[in-house]
Amino acid sequence: MLLIATDEAGYGPKLGPLVIGATTWHLPTGCSTELDDLQRLFSPLAESHQVAGVKVVINDSKAVFKPKSLSSKSSSSKSGTDSLQSLHCTVSAANFWHCCQHRRFVDWIAAIAPHDRAAIDQTPWLSDLDQGEFDVGDELETVVAAWRREGIELSDARARILPAAKFNHACDGGLNKADLLSETTLGMVREILTAPSNDSDQSSASPRDAKRNAIVFCDRHGGRRYYAGVLQHVFDGASVQVVSESKHLSVYRVSSESIDATIHFTVKGDSFAPVALSSIYAKYIRERMMQSLNRYFAKFHSDPTALRPTAGYPTDADRFLNDIGSIIDQKQIDHRNLVRQR
Repeated sequence: MLLIATDEAGYGPKLGPLVIGATTWHLPTGCSTELDDLQRLFSPLAESHQVAGVKVVINDSKAVFKPKSLSSKSSSSKSGTDSLQSLHCTVSAANFWHCCQHRRFVDWIAAIAPHDRAAIDQTPWLSDLDQGEFDVGDELETVVAAWRREGIELSDARARILPAAKFNHACDGGLNKADLLSETTLGMVREILTAPSNDSDQSSASPRDAKRNAIVFCDRHGGRRYYAGVLQHVFDGASVQVVSESKHLSVYRVSSESIDATIHFTVKGDSFAPVALSSIYAKYIRERMMQSLNRYFAKFHSDPTALRPTAGYPTDADRFLNDIGSIIDQKQIDHRNLVRQR
């Protein structure tokens, strides 16, 4: 049985990419898929660990990453730096767990988000990625051993990274912001479910038993409650059955000749550890991309006063855009390639 979890980072900002993370897990044979039982199965992931003095914990990325206030010139950068180090260590441990072969960040991005590498390369302020490497070592092995003690296995992580130009182009094509998030997220889920299986228990299965069985958990997409339409669109040809649609939880059954999946959209879904790790992957990638954006414009900033970095959220994004106005003019940057229109 597969468990797939997804979450996003950067849905609200005007600057920087929208990033969606997805993690894939193998559950122990015969385990219950009731949410309370799954919470207990994944409870070791909520335990805090230390790696080289840095806290490693799988929690909602907004709780793990607490940047300094970018609107205050006097704010200390230590909190934000330490939080990013915590994300870096947690992602390093997760990559170690599923035997990721890419240690350099630039190589890893190409592997984890292959659909979006060209768009990133074509965006100068997002392609200045540093050459940092992910951590390895005995301490990470100890963390992973603690995480997997209930028999769960992290088998894969992937992402979608949508710069402003790609985001705006999709919206110009008729999608609203919520549709873009839902279709992109569920497209990742579909790819995972329809990818060739390496599971040993599938190798000798009869065609009738060879369906990919999965349970999927997504943090709710904005305020959206109803997903049957977008599921039917993404899983074209599959049967989509509404199990429940309520204020806090929407559940659907998606079936075809090759897949049988139960998909949950949950308010505060990132309280569930697999969704939280997907959130951490998405947040970590976005923060590294924002470092690139801030470095790019700081490089061309000629004012004696240092350019204050931005996290990309609307009010501070407007301040930042005003500060870099002369650079935008000098470089003839199309606002639609830099700023999200929605």
